[in-house]
Amino acid sequence: MLEWIISSAVLTAIVIALRCIFKGKISLRVQYALWALVLLRLLVPVTFGSTGFSVMNLIDRPAAAAPSLSSATVGYAGEETPYIVVVAPDANTDPVQQNERYTITISGLTWQIEPNTAAVKTGTPITVSDILMIVWIAGAGMIALWFLITNLRFYFKLRHSRKALEIGGCPLPVYTSDQIDTPCLFGLIRPAIYVTPELSDRFPVLRYAIEHEATHYRHGDHIWSVLRGVCLALHWYNPLVWLAAVLSRNDAELACDEATIKRIGEENRAEYGRTLIELTCEKRPAIFVTATTMTGSGRNIKERIRLIVKKPRTAAYTLIALLLIAAITVGCTFTGANEENTEQGSQPSESETSMEPDETADEYPDDWFAGEAWPLAKEYAEKIGLSISEDRYTVYRNMEEMQEIGLYISDNHSTVSNRTKEKTVDVVFSDSDGIKSIQVSFVQTADGNWEALSNDAVMLIDGGSLKDKIRVSDEITEGERSEFLAPVIDFARDYVAQSIAMWNTNTGNPIADAEITGITQMNTGTASLYHTINLYLLEYRLLPEDQRNIKLADGMQTELIGGQKWITEHSSSGQPYLLLLRSTTDEWMRIGTLDSATIEQDYGTPEMLEWYGNAYTAAAMQMYHDFDAKGAIHPTVSIRSLAESGDISLTLYLADEGAWNTYTSDGQYFSASVHNALCALNWTRVEAPSTEPSDYWLTAVSADGTKSMTFRADSGWGTVEYSDGNTVSVWSAEAPSLDYEYYCPIADSVRRLYDGMDADYERISFHFDGTPTEAAYFFVNTAFGEHMHTLEPGNGYGADDYEVTRWSVRKISEDGKTVEGGFECAFVPWNAESGEIWAGNTYEGTDQYAGKLIFYRTFALELQDDGNWHCIGLGTG
Repeated sequence: MLEWIISSAVLTAIVIALRCIFKGKISLRVQYALWALVLLRLLVPVTFGSTGFSVMNLIDRPAAAAPSLSSATVGYAGEETPYIVVVAPDANTDPVQQNERYTITISGLTWQIEPNTAAVKTGTPITVSDILMIVWIAGAGMIALWFLITNLRFYFKLRHSRKALEIGGCPLPVYTSDQIDTPCLFGLIRPAIYVTPELSDRFPVLRYAIEHEATHYRHGDHIWSVLRGVCLALHWYNPLVWLAAVLSRNDAELACDEATIKRIGEENRAEYGRTLIELTCEKRPAIFVTATTMTGSGRNIKERIRLIVKKPRTAAYTLIALLLIAAITVGCTFTGANEENTEQGSQPSESETSMEPDETADEYPDDWFAGEAWPLAKEYAEKIGLSISEDRYTVYRNMEEMQEIGLYISDNHSTVSNRTKEKTVDVVFSDSDGIKSIQVSFVQTADGNWEALSNDAVMLIDGGSLKDKIRVSDEITEGERSEFLAPVIDFARDYVAQSIAMWNTNTGNPIADAEITGITQMNTGTASLYHTINLYLLEYRLLPEDQRNIKLADGMQTELIGGQKWITEHSSSGQPYLLLLRSTTDEWMRIGTLDSATIEQDYGTPEMLEWYGNAYTAAAMQMYHDFDAKGAIHPTVSIRSLAESGDISLTLYLADEGAWNTYTSDGQYFSASVHNALCALNWTRVEAPSTEPSDYWLTAVSADGTKSMTFRADSGWGTVEYSDGNTVSVWSAEAPSLDYEYYCPIADSVRRLYDGMDADYERISFHFDGTPTEAAYFFVNTAFGEHMHTLEPGNGYGADDYEVTRWSVRKISEDGKTVEGGFECAFVPWNAESGEIWAGNTYEGTDQYAGKLIFYRTFALELQDDGNWHCIGLGTG
């Protein structure tokens, strides 16, 4: 991060200086191109290799092992903050202790700050770097938000005020707008040129304005302006970047002037200059607006006119000098410091000793573990009665790696490691079952031999016996409550045992005592009423053996009881919940576990609350639906299985007419859509398919043809049949637990998906010999109406008595193979209550169209290789 900040600032300053030195001596487009180097450096946060001439070699880099002020811990999140003591440097201080201090300068005198070792250091450490990172992210977020809001406001102003202006030969759409002061180019994905209404009938001036903005487009300035805003957000703290943004924007206009004159001809240079004076608005440029507005101060306008008159040219020797300086600058700012210089430039003196092992030493040989470490580790483990496995171990090269995962490092280990300058490596060994483990540190002495340090062992309690050592509060086990909660308590014991094993593995500070303090049943509404699904909040506490070395992480919390610090069930994810289901044989089954954050984020959404009433009901029902009790609990399991092999084929069967069309749908999309519809209903497993007649049914077949699922419409909420080729499972739907006026039977939900496939505009194609305009006329007046009329019976998009009220062609491609336009039509819908028919720009007709509906659609047609015109776009816009 520091390299990025320094190198980008240096490069920006050099380019600004080059701009001043070579202004008027080089082509304006070459001058503008220099900013590409700055843009690349500001956007790319990494360096490429290391060189001896990098600017980072000039920075005094502290030794890797020496702590810096930015890494100093200023507090601990969630726990006590150590006191900071400022002391004068003591030449007699032990080097090991001296490494724990940070040097600062006050009034020209060097002092040291050190934590008061009497204060408790627990919780998540907060460093100066952490605070600076938060400030940078907050600033970048605010700038980015303002950048987005500014351009969205400008976009909507243009969108609501623009009117199309037909200009031949222009590569972009041209609009007039009364919301701008000068012509501009705006838009990233679909850029367009905007001019003031006064220019629409002033051809010479309009021509120059459009040529100017079209040149901006050819230069890619609409893209550069967006990237300029990104740079400002990332480097908001750097005033050089803000200055560079202003100067690069000015150079964009200068380069555009030069290129425009080249296109319109030298004979029009003077006329173009007069147009520039007339159109340029003396306003302060809006640096965040990505439009290429012709605004600027009087001084800026004078500079543009002066350079238009002067016609700067680049001499060969000037260009060579500029390229040479630019190349050297890139080499100095895109590369990192020389590695040798980094390693040797700030090495501590012989009297100082690094707290970390030498990370720059050669890699350990491949046979090091088998030949050196394993025999020593095995011998040491046998002394303490642990049988470790040769193939179950993890090597850590330094203490930082171990601390990142929370491994406990004893004071004895730290002291011995600090007294050696040779290689040090820490290894965590486990037994064959992975239940017990031990940490062993190895040090290579000056004579090349390896020694195993007798540091404190990191032992895990036997996982099999953890569960029996967990106490349960007397308040939970009182009376009949204990018998009712027996399956829950057993589930809770297993959960806490896993938590203890994880704590022991990650910390090496074994849990001495554990107690389940609370099991509270949550209100899951009708989930427990109809399905006997119970959700319980689990509360417990753990007592670490070593009270002095409790290292909390991931939002853990503690509470002080009887002078001892207990760890509670709280974490950054909240508290744990247990979910159980009672089967028809009164057997309790464990569905799974949840946490507070998941319940709030995944099941507390407005959609879930609307469906289920509260987040606990939603969590219970959704997990119940997803739970597979031998493949027979819910059809959502089957719908996912159906889509596993890829696309599905969906066929509609009508009771009176038999099979209709078959369409192919993306398996994942179909599965997700039907899954939501299935989850809205309650389901009961039945032995055989219903014999009740169905008006229609739909069958979905997997891509490999081995699985099928049939959705039947009957007098109730429908039935679902699933076959995997060997067995058939049948479910009957019941009404949702909530007010179900918003829901529909399962066959109706799947039918809506089928209706959309049947009405898909991409199915419209026709052969027509004629001009693109004539083909569009045929599509509007005939093909589209026939498509709506010939859909399958009951389709929500179906219509009769189709009549076009107005239509137009907007654009025809140069090769005559695509045509775009719009049309308005009147029709009688098959089902006036259908939500599909009312989607966008639809209203009831009046006068001669009374009793009909009217909607407006835009369309796009393409003449494809099969010789037919195909509808490739249809929308309400």
